[in-house]
Amino acid sequence: MVRYAVGSRRASAALRDYTGSRRRRGYREWGRFPDGQADETQWWAREPQWFPAGTPPRENTKVIVHVDGQETFRAAWQAIREAKHSVWLADWAMSADMALVRGKDRTAIAPIPEARGDGYSVLDLLAEVAGRVDVRVLLWRGSLLFRPRAGMARRSLKRLRRANPAIHGLVDRHVRLAHCHHQKTIVVDGRVAFVGGLDMTDHDIDRWDTTAHPVRDGFNWHDVSFQLDGEAAMDVARNFVQRWRAVCHDDLPLPEAPLDEPGQGVSAQIVRTIPARNYPFAPHGEYGIAWAYRQALRRARQFIYLENQYLWSPAVVNELIASLHRAADPDFRIVLVLPAKPNIGKRDTDLHLRQLLDADDGRGRVRIFTLYTSRAEDRLSWAYKPVYVHAKVAVVDDQWSMVGSANLNDRGLEGDSEINVQVLDGGFARGIRLRLWAEHLGLGEDAIAALTPREAIDTLWVPRADAAIAAIRERGGSLPGMAVRYELGAMPGDLAVGALQASLLDG
Repeated sequence: MVRYAVGSRRASAALRDYTGSRRRRGYREWGRFPDGQADETQWWAREPQWFPAGTPPRENTKVIVHVDGQETFRAAWQAIREAKHSVWLADWAMSADMALVRGKDRTAIAPIPEARGDGYSVLDLLAEVAGRVDVRVLLWRGSLLFRPRAGMARRSLKRLRRANPAIHGLVDRHVRLAHCHHQKTIVVDGRVAFVGGLDMTDHDIDRWDTTAHPVRDGFNWHDVSFQLDGEAAMDVARNFVQRWRAVCHDDLPLPEAPLDEPGQGVSAQIVRTIPARNYPFAPHGEYGIAWAYRQALRRARQFIYLENQYLWSPAVVNELIASLHRAADPDFRIVLVLPAKPNIGKRDTDLHLRQLLDADDGRGRVRIFTLYTSRAEDRLSWAYKPVYVHAKVAVVDDQWSMVGSANLNDRGLEGDSEINVQVLDGGFARGIRLRLWAEHLGLGEDAIAALTPREAIDTLWVPRADAAIAAIRERGGSLPGMAVRYELGAMPGDLAVGALQASLLDG
């Protein structure tokens, strides 16, 4: 493996960039990747989409898409309750008292008996399951300056162990200044795994939200996760084992390989960001997520659809600009869904969006949106609030898709520990797109499926998003959907946060 080349300096120079010129660290170029492909006796070796230096793609993986917290946490709850051998969780942060099952779901899902809390919390679930299976929790240590601060992880693990001493909990300190462990995974019996953007936490914003996103106190939260069944789930377990062994030098064995395959599935690969010189199992780092983005964006011919918390990577932006020049078809579209009020760094995202819009030169091939929710306060008054876009989703040409923990910034592509799943399957990619677009536009999937992607963007996304931003500014009634036209600069509810905090805080 060749180390991923970056255009960044050492910590002192980076700190000057953060606090002075506001120039983000990040890739001016993609840098060098492993040369060539894998042994061509492998079924996937001639497909350049797959990352050759990481975990091989798996040919028949059952993948279920979970949109937003209610679906993800409900499915995770059920999978964990059915565990027979082990439950392993890796999170950026964890809140022991967070309720994973809420509302109407409680009529169908029984609480934990004799629980310490209401029977539906993280603590209740893990304490009960640890009585019969191996339960392990691996958390980032936290920041020395900003939330989640160092000590919060230790306190969460202490509470879990107090509830059941059989729970094994560790804090991962393999980090440098301004870096964190950002992976969010759950592995049950080495057979079922969850990978995406959702931590089991509500310490700053409650991650549990429904696809309807009703207005609530604090931010609403949009996120996406994949549930894997089969050999690819074992690769997520392998990632956990590598990190666990690195932290405590415990020779934790991998679960036994599944005896049976889940049946016809899709071709999926686990790809990671592992920073160099952090772990003994990857001394030169691993940059499969960056590889996956580069390969997919370079093959785009019809459309690129990205949902992400940030757009700070110059390499990604340059690749998007190159796709505009490469794709001669006037129907080619780039669609971005970004938070209206990011916790940090909107100015940096906007700088890159201006470059992208300048490259488009008024042709309307680049479309940028955000998400809002609304509520009638009384007969004449409406409340509008941004829905925080925390999802990390990519779909290209209804052929390739990816979901995971990595943001489109230097930390997601080089500096933090991250884990994504890329899938090469046309029907699956199209299904994700239709599902997300239906939620964002407030329409049924059939109405969107009847149109080409370009037609849906131009005739549904654009007019509905324009009408929504007008309604918000005029406080003039309900929104046609959640999609709202993104505007450079301040949007309703926008808040700027300092660059130094941006370097250290990234959920």
